[in-house]
Amino acid sequence: MSAALTVRDPAGGPRLPAPVTVTRTEVIPAIQGAFQDGAHPTRDDLLRAATAAGARPEVAELLGRLPGVRLAGPGELWNHLPGVPIGA
Repeated sequence: MSAALTVRDPAGGPRLPAPVTVTRTEVIPAIQGAFQDGAHPTRDDLLRAATAAGARPEVAELLGRLPGVRLAGPGELWNHLPGVPIGA
């Protein structure tokens, strides 16, 4: 496992962890399994699918922010998480 990236605070303070970006192109493959056979998954279903797909912990953290709703398709995710960038 690689070490976390760090950056120096511009004010000369201690080194801080660099922000980790999760993108839509990373999330979609991790949750595809939850939508099989016409399922309308919940947040917990998406978390299980992401874990089974080996997604990074940051993806699970992002999915954990979802409200307790059922989603009809992966595209609905972005109605609830609009700030997630498409790609790196």
